[in-house]
Amino acid sequence: MVAVSGEMATRAGITGWQSGTALRSVQNIFNHWISNFEQVGDYEDEEILNQVRTFFTLHGNSRFELVKTAFSEESKIFNRMGFVKVESDERQFYIYPEIFKQEICKSLNPKVVAKVLKKYSWIDCDAKSMTKVKRLPESDKIARFYVFNANVMMNFDIEAKAEVKQSNSSNFSNILEN
Repeated sequence: MVAVSGEMATRAGITGWQSGTALRSVQNIFNHWISNFEQVGDYEDEEILNQVRTFFTLHGNSRFELVKTAFSEESKIFNRMGFVKVESDERQFYIYPEIFKQEICKSLNPKVVAKVLKKYSWIDCDAKSMTKVKRLPESDKIARFYVFNANVMMNFDIEAKAEVKQSNSSNFSNILEN
């Protein structure tokens, strides 16, 4: 918008600049701005994945009640977020939807977070929902949970997933000229 406005002002004789000066100037500013990032790519996905994994790294063993099996030990959980189920080498975390929104998605849009987590297979969900129905441990009641695949989440290389995209100045120029 700034480049187009500058070019229109130049054509109207307001600026005294040569044609293309505003476009080049805005492009230089954009290139400088984009070069200040560590990488060019999907920052929102990376921010979400890092925030979620950090949360589980901090609280994975302390805020989830173990779904009891014949060999599990009793442990006291304070400020419970949900449950963790361990079978063989697989761990799944069952998280209550409100806690997912309030604690895991802190400062992020929960719907966007859930879509990103589904995109990278960090959560299992029903066909029409981002949550899954699970039976509460030691109860006949069922409830909806966000079901996290701990192995997928913890072994996922967040930095490698970000596709590094180089800025294409001709695309930028085409957008501004149209």
